[in-house]
Amino acid sequence: MATAAAPLTHDFIPILTTLDPYHEYFISPLSGGLVNFTVRVNIFDAREEHKCPFENAHSVVAKYAPAYVASIGESAPFSQYRQVIEARALALLSRPSVSAYIESSNVTFPKLVHHGPDVNVLVMSDLGDAKTLDKWFISGPGIEAVVKVGEKFGKFLAQLGSISEREEIKQDESLDLFRHFDNPSIHDLIFGIAIAPVESHLLKCGYDPVDAASVGKLCVVMHERQQARLKRFEGGVFGIGDSWPRSFLVGGEEHDLKLSVVDWEFAGMISPLIDLAQLCAHLYLLCQTSSPEVRHRVGAYTLAMARAHYTQAPEWHYNTEYRADGWLLFGREIIINTIEMDWWDGDEVRKQAEMKMLGAQGAMFVKDAKRRGYEGGALFEDVFSMLC
Repeated sequence: MATAAAPLTHDFIPILTTLDPYHEYFISPLSGGLVNFTVRVNIFDAREEHKCPFENAHSVVAKYAPAYVASIGESAPFSQYRQVIEARALALLSRPSVSAYIESSNVTFPKLVHHGPDVNVLVMSDLGDAKTLDKWFISGPGIEAVVKVGEKFGKFLAQLGSISEREEIKQDESLDLFRHFDNPSIHDLIFGIAIAPVESHLLKCGYDPVDAASVGKLCVVMHERQQARLKRFEGGVFGIGDSWPRSFLVGGEEHDLKLSVVDWEFAGMISPLIDLAQLCAHLYLLCQTSSPEVRHRVGAYTLAMARAHYTQAPEWHYNTEYRADGWLLFGREIIINTIEMDWWDGDEVRKQAEMKMLGAQGAMFVKDAKRRGYEGGALFEDVFSMLC
């Protein structure tokens, strides 16, 4: 994460001093966070020897979870229980056998240092300075590095989605992943921001009103079907739950890349292929709105990621029903994020010219999802092959 110039919006010093009074701390805000206030904490040398919760770290990252979406404000309430979910996710991933399995993809994640649920502060290891995936594409990496990163993140997502099938997890009777990560407030938030607005967003793209209503209904039906299946504890895999380019970090040099995944507030049991489909929808929009050079990098990355995921994931994840849901979510996320995100750097003329096309393409993927479910091979392979 990069250091930001934004003012601090929460005082982290009291909780840090309570956690370890033998250090002094310097706080600097970090950019990229949408739902929390996130800072880097530089830790000065201890005044005396003691048992230090930070071990040998010179810095950590701390998050404060307000009772709303931090980037919007109090007009967008959001349950602070999301931080309990993130702490549980980091604890699960840090189990020795799970951590070794996941990190065999050469992708890491923050390690939990401390969670103070009474003050809604989470402290975790500092992964260092890195670029979010979208910014990394723009920075000009070579195609060989792009493909290598795609393969590693694809393997990571496949392995993440199969940890619930590991013997250590299945044999732990105290750990029911469906219940352990259930958060009704997140289900409500997702429906409110990513499903219910599909019809109105298509209308903003100039789409036919009758067809917009039909596409919106297909998205609602898929969501209800998935939720019913998960409530029966069927067909669930562990996932990030909010998989987009700014959760995927790339640091280091091209000969020694450091890859990581952050922001686990939405983690839990989800349907197969959902993390992959959501990330690919963002990458599709990035492809369609970028320069030819960036488009080529994004396309090459996505093909490598999708193919690695297909090779590494359990075969049942690619059943017809889950493939169809992946295609439908891919289209739905294209529709939603065409409106919700600025892909045009404030260029309203270009935005108006391209919104209609992107909305129609998203709707086409939604309507064609059932047929696409019967196709074989890596998901979205034909789409990104044409783009790059």
